[in-house]
Amino acid sequence: MYNEELLKDVERRNENGDVVVKSSGGKVTKIIKCVCTFLALFLLYEFAQVISVLSLAIKEPVFQTLLGGVAILVAIWLFIWIFKKLSWIELDLKSIDIKKCVIYLIGGNLLNFCGLFVAQLFMGEQIPENQELVIEMGKNMAIVLFFMQIVIFAPIVEEYIFRGYLQSMALKNYPKIGFLVTALLFTLVHGPNNIGSFIEYGTLATILGIICYRTKRIEYAICFHIFNNLIGFIQIFNEIS
Repeated sequence: MYNEELLKDVERRNENGDVVVKSSGGKVTKIIKCVCTFLALFLLYEFAQVISVLSLAIKEPVFQTLLGGVAILVAIWLFIWIFKKLSWIELDLKSIDIKKCVIYLIGGNLLNFCGLFVAQLFMGEQIPENQELVIEMGKNMAIVLFFMQIVIFAPIVEEYIFRGYLQSMALKNYPKIGFLVTALLFTLVHGPNNIGSFIEYGTLATILGIICYRTKRIEYAICFHIFNNLIGFIQIFNEIS
C-alpha cells in the first residue's frame, strides 16, 4: 500500500479501466536534474568569465586579449557543442529571417526604452552596481577583449542558459511558469541593487523571453541581446576613452 503522505501518488485509469498508481517521485527527480543542469551550465559560464578576468593580470594588451579571447571562444564552442550533442538546440543563424529580426529589434528597443525610462524615475543619476563593475572592468581590460566579453560572449552564452535551456527545455511543458522563472533568475543574476535596476534588467529579461516564446528559437533573442549589449559597450567606451 502506498503512503500518500510520503509519495503523494495520484491514481488514473488506463485503457483497460485498471487503476494505475503514478508516483510523483519521478517529477522530483526531474526537477533536481533540471536544477543541477542549470547550475552546471551557469558555473561553466562563470568559470569562463573568471579566466577572462584573470587575464587582467597580464598588462600587455595583446597577450591579455589572446588569453581571455581563447577562453571566451572555447566556452562559446563548448556551449554550442553541448546543446547540439544532447539534441537540445542546434544554432542555425543562416535561417534567420532578417525582416523579422529587424521588427523584433525595433519593437524590443521601444519596450526597452520605456522600461529604462521608468527605471530612471527610481534611480535618478545612480548607476546600477552591475554596470559600475562592467565600467571598471572596461577601464582595465584590452578593448578587443572587452568587446568580446560584453557583446559576443555574454549574449550568446546567457541565451543558451536562460532562454535555451531553462525556458525552452527544462520548463517547456509550463511555458508561463518558464517565462516568469527565467525572467526572474536572469534579472537576479545581474545583481539589481534597487528598484530601478530591477526594472531595467527585468525589462530586458521580459523582452528576450517574449522573443524566444514567440519564435520558438534563441537565435532572435541572441541577436537582440547582442544589439542591446553593443549599445551598452559603445556608451561605456565613450565614457572611459
